[in-house]
Amino acid sequence: MIVRIVILAITLFYTTHLKTRVVSGRIYASVDQAFFSFENVNVIISSNKKVIDTVLTNGNGEFIISIPDSIISDIDMHYFGVGFEENYLGHIKNIISDTTTFEVDLSKKYRKNIFGKAICLKCGKSDMVYKVVYGDAPIYTLQIDQNGDTLQSAIRNGVYQAGTCVSSAQSARWYCDRDKITY
Repeated sequence: MIVRIVILAITLFYTTHLKTRVVSGRIYASVDQAFFSFENVNVIISSNKKVIDTVLTNGNGEFIISIPDSIISDIDMHYFGVGFEENYLGHIKNIISDTTTFEVDLSKKYRKNIFGKAICLKCGKSDMVYKVVYGDAPIYTLQIDQNGDTLQSAIRNGVYQAGTCVSSAQSARWYCDRDKITY
């Protein structure tokens, strides 16, 4: 009985004294809104490749998510929904205030360097970014990494093969092999 009371007291203490920060966000399209889906889209918040939480957007593409105070840096945001795979939304380097606002225009063109190559949303580099193509199943190529391990890659002839012929306005257009993300 005493153990239960102690556990209850500790639980109450931590739940009432544990600080959280709030990220409020919105995904939208400034042009061609009819081609994009915003309602009930899953937004995934992660840090160090560990998922913190997943929330659904409302009809306007808005979401609110609480992030524990212990995780205030290097936060990645992804989204996915019916008809499109997981795509990268953006990165929050540090959360400084109690509330952070995050907005992404899905119809916005991606930044490109002077050579016309897309710049990765996460690392800001373009040397390992490939155009995503949709069509038949990919022909995987074998690669050997710096540790001598053999890996399969869907990158062939300078493009990333998505492995499906189904695509939509929200399907990924680029793939960064460094960060292993599509956007």
